[in-house]
Amino acid sequence: CGHRAYFFVTANVAYRKRTIEENQRKFWDLPTGEDMDFGIRARKNGWKFYFLPSASVEHMHRADLSALLRVWKSYGVAHPVLVKHHAKPSMEIVFQFIGRWPNHAIMRVPSFIKGFVYIGNFHLMHLCGALLATMFILHWVYPASIIFKAATWLSLVLAGFFTFRFFRPAFNISPYNQWLAFAKMKYFTNLYFILGGMQGSLKNGTFCIEPSF
Repeated sequence: CGHRAYFFVTANVAYRKRTIEENQRKFWDLPTGEDMDFGIRARKNGWKFYFLPSASVEHMHRADLSALLRVWKSYGVAHPVLVKHHAKPSMEIVFQFIGRWPNHAIMRVPSFIKGFVYIGNFHLMHLCGALLATMFILHWVYPASIIFKAATWLSLVLAGFFTFRFFRPAFNISPYNQWLAFAKMKYFTNLYFILGGMQGSLKNGTFCIEPSF
């Protein structure tokens, strides 16, 4: 649902019959996101949601990495649709790498294109990596340039720093000899989540860069 929970998590909700009838007993046709849309429409009709600690929910886990990636991509695809139908005309930029959830720095600007942009470890790892490659080429072309040399080393440090921050949680999962498998799963779930958001944005006229996690 997004790092700051843009959408109330409504995947396991028991609704009153009257609430369902007011929502026309209808979900949308996308493979995911229909529960959040349904919950938002219920909220707009004045209904309140309550958390029940004693509730028990059984969850289906994905059988393999391919199935997991399809699910994460579908999450990303669904968010721009929700933003299109329910968000205000603004753009939120969330500096996810600053502070800890839920106290990240946020900048909101009015915008005719609805959406949000997260800047987290995954994003900065790639941006700094691209900057490193660019500075390395420029330093190779202009070896006497002190500026390009300094920029290359700075880019290397930043790329290494954000790469470590991104993959660090994988070190805490046992068995530890499967670290590469966990790191691979972490990388590709983030990638497919973001790609799904970009795909959904192109279809719905929004601009959504999903968070790093």
